[in-house]
Amino acid sequence: MFGDNQGNIYMACGTCIRKMNAQTNVVTMAGSFSQSSYANGAGSLARFYGASGVCLSQGMVFIADANNERVRQISFNPQPQLVTSANLALNTYAGVTITGLVGRTYQIQSSPNMAAWTTRATVLLTSSPYLWLDPNPVSGNKFYRAQLLP
Repeated sequence: MFGDNQGNIYMACGTCIRKMNAQTNVVTMAGSFSQSSYANGAGSLARFYGASGVCLSQGMVFIADANNERVRQISFNPQPQLVTSANLALNTYAGVTITGLVGRTYQIQSSPNMAAWTTRATVLLTSSPYLWLDPNPVSGNKFYRAQLLP
């Protein structure tokens, strides 16, 4: 890890390089969490194999890519990405995704104001994550939560 004068912290995480600002917003500058190898490229197209050190010098970021036996330079200049209308509909369903213990029972509750909760269903988790959709969605604000039952 390495910090700069603006309070940012740069982290080499094996296969990716991350930056955390003073407000604890974390972004991946380069690399992938799931793929390791050697490749130069912008953002998620870059590949590291054992990124273990970070150094900042005159506004440039240098990475010790140990298993590729290289010191690499990266730049971080994020560009706005256009979001097409089809992507705007993702995760806009009335329901809840439960990431929990398979074989356990969860109670799904809803609330219009997060103060008074009503039980909507009781489900046995057959997979994780488990997506439960509200069969009777109501327009307006509605909040959902899932509680693990004993």
